[in-house]
This record gives sequence, structure tokens and C-alpha cells, in this order.
Amino acid sequence: MKIKRIIPAILVHSKEEFFKNVGLVEDWVDRVQLDVMDGIFVPDTTFADIAGIGKHLWKCAFEIHAMASREHFYVERWALAGASRFIFHYESVLGDTPSIIRAVKKSGMKCGLAINPETEVSRIASFLSDLDYVLVMTVNPGKSAQGFLAAPLAKISEIKKYRPGLPVGIDGGVNDSNIARAYAAGADYFSVNSAIFSQEDPLAALQKLSRAAGEK
Repeated sequence: MKIKRIIPAILVHSKEEFFKNVGLVEDWVDRVQLDVMDGIFVPDTTFADIAGIGKHLWKCAFEIHAMASREHFYVERWALAGASRFIFHYESVLGDTPSIIRAVKKSGMKCGLAINPETEVSRIASFLSDLDYVLVMTVNPGKSAQGFLAAPLAKISEIKKYRPGLPVGIDGGVNDSNIARAYAAGADYFSVNSAIFSQEDPLAALQKLSRAAGEK
């Protein structure tokens, strides 16, 4: 059975790195997350060859985490490439949030909304009924290997008070020393980069994280 709660986050700068990291995990997980940065919403940029990624013979689902400005979302192109879920940041669109949600759903993908550590849940409460997923950032977006921020974990229960049953994930600084705390706080999914791909044995690290997140 594939690992479901741990979602390896692919944050790379070249085609070679991308397919190397995907190859390390796609046999073992239900999905991977492609971190797409455009150098505008966040300072860094990442590899995001939509056509090349779409041609890959995927052994798992993949989703997009767009740390990008609206003009670089490319929603329809990612849908055609086979992405199953598209996650964008509330802070990158603000007043346009409803129209982006509609566009993502019209494309056939599930829609997720990410919120930065400083963003209050009340700011997104009116959108929760239309979402398939919320991603709570436990670092400020833009770079891997940042320190984990525990305070945003309180947002998980707050989101679920507004809409019980809505899946909530966390992203940023997740590792084997804090994932149990995040799981206890109610997180359903965990996007993980460095604690998998920077380890000597990525598969062993993935399996350890999975156990800490309540998977057998």
C-alpha cells in the first residue's frame, strides 16, 4: 500500500534534479507535490517544464503548489499535463480568490488554498466551502530547509471548526522531530522536502515520517 499522508515536495532547479527526485519516491507514495516558483511572489524560481512533466509516465498522482503570481498559474496547462490538484496562495491573489477557485475547478483539478504563517484563518473562512484542501504554511514560502514554525498549527483546528472534514495539510520545515506534534494538532497531510531528499536514505526517511504521521 502506498504512503498517503506524506507528500514529497519537489523543489528543484533542473530537469535532471526533478526526475531524479520523482524517481526516488513515486513508487512509494500516493502523490507528489511540485513546488512552482516564479521569482515574483517569492524570490526564487524552480524547474517547471509543463510539457515535459506532462509527458512523464507517472506512477503516482502529482499536484501543483503555485508559489507564483496569478499570471504564472497556467491552470489549464497544468490540468492538461495531468495534475490532480492545484494549490495557490491566498496572498498572491487576494480579491481574486473566488475566480481562481472557479477556474481551477472548471479545469477538472481539485482546488487547494495555501495560507502563509501570518494570515489569519478568518481571512479565508468564506472560501472554505468551495475548497477541496487547505495547506497551512509552517515556514514563509520560497525556500527549502527553513526552520519549522509551530504557531500556525493552531490554524488546523480553527479551519476544521469552520468546515469539519475538510482535509488540511502543512508545508514547511516538517521533519521527524516535529511531525508527530503536527499530526496531533490535526494535520491530515504533510508536504516534505529536505527531510526526505536531503537524507542519505530517502526511502527510509519517508517511511519513518509515515509512521510518525500514524500510517502503519
